[in-house]
Amino acid sequence: ASVTVNGNTGTLQVGGTITNSGIFDVTAGTLEFKGSSPQSFSGNLFVGNAIKNLTVSNTNLTVSGAAVPLNITGELAFGAVSNADFKTGDNVVLVSTATATARVADITNGGTRTGNKFTGKVTVERYYPARRSWRLVTSPLSNTGSIFSNWQESAPATYVPGRGTFITGPTPTGAGGNGLDWSVQNQYSIKGWRASDGTYVNIGNTISTNLSSTASNAANIGYYLFVRGDRRRGLFDNTIIPNENETTLSSKGNLQTGPQTFGIESVAGTYTLIGNPFASSIDFTKITKVNINPRRFYVFDPRLGTIGLFVVMEDLSNLGLFTPTVQTGSTQRNFIQSSQAFYVQTTI
Repeated sequence: ASVTVNGNTGTLQVGGTITNSGIFDVTAGTLEFKGSSPQSFSGNLFVGNAIKNLTVSNTNLTVSGAAVPLNITGELAFGAVSNADFKTGDNVVLVSTATATARVADITNGGTRTGNKFTGKVTVERYYPARRSWRLVTSPLSNTGSIFSNWQESAPATYVPGRGTFITGPTPTGAGGNGLDWSVQNQYSIKGWRASDGTYVNIGNTISTNLSSTASNAANIGYYLFVRGDRRRGLFDNTIIPNENETTLSSKGNLQTGPQTFGIESVAGTYTLIGNPFASSIDFTKITKVNINPRRFYVFDPRLGTIGLFVVMEDLSNLGLFTPTVQTGSTQRNFIQSSQAFYVQTTI
């Protein structure tokens, strides 16, 4: 048999268990679990192990099946439920493609619900088009493990098209050493930021450097990363100018939910790099801003110039409408995307 949930408004509600020996297609619709007793399901029930939208309306929902991914391409949300525990089984993937990036919706359901949470890790993807450029990036997760095991895919021996990226630096020793990849330019392609003196810090070991921290709040870290494309070697090596192609970076860890508080440098005029902590876009006008300029933030637009340019975003009218004031060709506005990082400036 075949069951297809059609369109953006199509929803199938499940109150019990699901078994499937036919075709179950939810790639364009919504699946909502709303049983009154614990429910579980596996990603392999669905076409492509994928559903577009998942709504959790059961207080005890589990993704089962060892190492079976559940690919969500649209929205992961909680319904009209409080104190719900969505157990991911470490198998949930928020997919990112050229056309869309999956997101976690407001888990409070508009502020009417409390106590909803995720147990287990989630993989968050971010798609990047074919353009060699610097980017301000982050992983909206805590407890991710190393940069090497995430954005470099642990340097797989077999080339996987469209996955991961080369992260390079001088004296690279690869998987058996510092994790860095070789490049013709022999330069660092990932840097951290030291706000105390406004300095980029080269990352010389991606195996010993974690992508995020294990803190209980605001664990994600912003990075300045040069993305060439995926981990292609040979005739079309992405470390050789001008070759480039599209790729998707993945990171696996614990989703950050609830208020996230980032510290800033105390000296007026200094800049702090902040990574969007959520697997969803955020509106800069909705962020609580203490001792920083509330009408200005800074991003890096990879589509401008040769390898990207910094963009100053300002609310000139004081109406909450941010527009670029220096690099006017940028399409950046109020919203900071999932996996995007940005700068703020201290005013005290």
